[in-house]
Amino acid sequence: MKNILIVDDNRMILGSLSSHLRFRLPDYHVLTAEDGQKAIEALEANPVSLILTDLEMPNVDGYQVIKYAKKKCPSVPVIIMTGSWSLDLRMLVCKTGVVRCIEKPFRFEELDHMVLEALAQGAQGSAAITSELADHEAAIRGRA
Repeated sequence: MKNILIVDDNRMILGSLSSHLRFRLPDYHVLTAEDGQKAIEALEANPVSLILTDLEMPNVDGYQVIKYAKKKCPSVPVIIMTGSWSLDLRMLVCKTGVVRCIEKPFRFEELDHMVLEALAQGAQGSAAITSELADHEAAIRGRA
């Protein structure tokens, strides 16, 4: 099974996102981490297809998670979830190769679209996965 890792120190957001993605993408196993250290441990133990991470977290922050992920699994796409969007953050995104940023609060429909795009990009054009993602997107539209 393919894995998606969600990292956020806000338990309500973590629970809501994981429930939503489990419903929308039933072929993916959703892993969660409440902080950056747990995210790094999850990345050490599990291959992932996508990482969604908050930036501002205590101890090990999202920047460190991204740095670790880009060394360990450079082709895995990353989506940043942030409540504070700035020019500095935009520049950092370009430098680190992060696929997308989404500003909190966000609509699930917007996140669904970003997740599907990121998974397709991470698959690097694999026809089978692209077809599977198209099926998921059609299913998502049907459930919305």
